[in-house]
Amino acid sequence: MSLIVQYWDTDNVFLSQTMNAVKSSNPLQVFNANQASIYQYQLTVNDYAEKSCSVAGTSIYQNDLFSPAMTSISSNSSGSSLYTANVN
Repeated sequence: MSLIVQYWDTDNVFLSQTMNAVKSSNPLQVFNANQASIYQYQLTVNDYAEKSCSVAGTSIYQNDLFSPAMTSISSNSSGSSLYTANVN
C-alpha cells in the first residue's frame, strides 16, 4: 500500500494526537491546541474518482478555556454532544 497526499493546506496545517471519529457517520473531530479549537471534518471516499479521498471542514468549536493539555475528546454516537478531558 502506498499513501498519496491528496491535498495539503500549508497555511492551516497543525499536528494533533487528540481526535475522535464519530461512530454513526464519517466526521473526524480533531483538537488544535494552537487555536483552542476542535475542528470537525467530513471524510468521503470514492474509489472511481480521480482523487479518491476528500476532506471538508464542517464545524469549528472555539473555546478559549480549552487547555493545551487536552488529552481526549469524545462524542455521542451521532456527534451532537462533545466531551473533553484535560490533564491538570
